[in-house]
Amino acid sequence: MKRKFLILLFGISFGLIIAIPAKIKSFTDFIISDVRPQITNEFFQGTTEIREERMSELYMYDWIDESWRNYLKAVFHYDEEDNLYILTVYHWDNNNWFYDHKQLLFYDENNNISNIRIELWNSGWVPYYQFFFEYDENNNKTEQLEQEYEMMSGSWTNTVLYTLDYNEDNLAVQTLEQNWFDGDWQNNERQSFSYEDTNLIQTLVENWNGENWIISFRYSYSYDENDNMIERLKENYLNEEWQNAELLLDSYDENNNLSTELIQYWFIDEWFNLDLNSYTYNQENDISELLYQSWNDESWENDYKWIYFYEDVSSVEPDEFVTHDFSLSNFPNPFKNSTVISFNIPDKQNNRTRIEIYNVRGEKIRSFPISTDLKSSTKLKSKIIWNGTNNSGKKVAAGIYLYRLIIDEKTTINKKCVLLN
Repeated sequence: MKRKFLILLFGISFGLIIAIPAKIKSFTDFIISDVRPQITNEFFQGTTEIREERMSELYMYDWIDESWRNYLKAVFHYDEEDNLYILTVYHWDNNNWFYDHKQLLFYDENNNISNIRIELWNSGWVPYYQFFFEYDENNNKTEQLEQEYEMMSGSWTNTVLYTLDYNEDNLAVQTLEQNWFDGDWQNNERQSFSYEDTNLIQTLVENWNGENWIISFRYSYSYDENDNMIERLKENYLNEEWQNAELLLDSYDENNNLSTELIQYWFIDEWFNLDLNSYTYNQENDISELLYQSWNDESWENDYKWIYFYEDVSSVEPDEFVTHDFSLSNFPNPFKNSTVISFNIPDKQNNRTRIEIYNVRGEKIRSFPISTDLKSSTKLKSKIIWNGTNNSGKKVAAGIYLYRLIIDEKTTINKKCVLLN
């Protein structure tokens, strides 16, 4: 079965540039699996927004034999600060949902995403791919490092590095993509961005031939009176002239929500239909359905669709696993020499329990298995002492650390602590 990875709309796809539909600002609002070249300023910023509603589940359906069939399901898990920290994806097979993959998110002290790790399910969670992000003082993303996990060596290997530059208005002006080869970073692609006020009007893409940057193609953008992008033209640079390649036409509803995306391709001297994406919104202007269709030379034919579900933040616990039967805290916080991490959990859920500690780069530095001998008659109540060392007994650097209570491979609660010098 071919896996379709759900990539958060934060600019973390396996290609750097992806689309952000108009009026969908929070990175938790929209998830896509295909890459579209378009830049908006939100793409480069890593902070999340506090919303009255947040996405809880997302379903993908395939159009097969004139009917919609289950394909993928994504479940969103949030911490007590309303940050998305786990996205669990299931695939449909033999009339049941099965684990497919999950994304683990980690945040820095400014609430920017610092690390995302993708794990595959193979009778247990297996590391697969991860992203690291760096930011400037304005929370603009300046670096994106990607690594893949090598099962044979049991270690992470560099794959792609993106570096981003900004102007005085905090608008991205250039991105550089480099690939890891033979122990060094090698140039691959460079993108340069031009603006009119704050609207992106052109993206120029160049490729490295080993000695020089060679122009490959460009995107030109047009906007309506509300600054909504209504047209994106792709032109390839061939034989020292620009030639039409692809055209994207966007339309919007009365609330300035993106309504349709029509994609056409250029052949000989005419535009031909290729794909049509149609958006539906609920009363809160949150996207509720995204329908993908392809042109069959006569009419639009269904391909697949996404269905979105939301929950009221004020009426839910920080995570679907968190109940009043769980607790997790540490004192003192911040701390210098050591801190006491206290917890309790229901007796019926004390199998395979542990506390794990991570740094802001998402690297696990310490794990504390919890003995079931500590349990009382109704709940497992106990505490551990962390002295600021890793599993090898070495002192870790001062900074922010995330600790998690994990029961039966499910994270129940996330907390932060600060280690001082």
